[in-house]
Amino acid sequence: MNKKYWIFCIVLILVGLQFSSCFLFSNTDNTVFLSETEFLKKVENDEVRLVIFVTNAGYAEVSLNNSTKDTPRFKIKYTDYQDLNEKIRLRKSDNHQVIIEAREERGSCLFPI
Repeated sequence: MNKKYWIFCIVLILVGLQFSSCFLFSNTDNTVFLSETEFLKKVENDEVRLVIFVTNAGYAEVSLNNSTKDTPRFKIKYTDYQDLNEKIRLRKSDNHQVIIEAREERGSCLFPI
């Protein structure tokens, strides 16, 4: 094979990996987005165990106390991290602790487009 065909094949493989990592292997789980009202009601009822704020994506992942492997994953969209954090603090009961963490989301693609 000619040298330019090898280069073309390598570029084609890299483009294929890009699309497969972004679309074919994306997370297709059963995520349920909660409204702020639904979420705060769960906090008041001591159902929430863990809240992980994804600071660069504008949503938080919510884990419930009775979560199992088959339980859907819960998320809530937010606009102000401090505001929602304060609402959680005010609504949770004194005898129940809600663990609050923060992280940044990393891209799942090999090469950013």
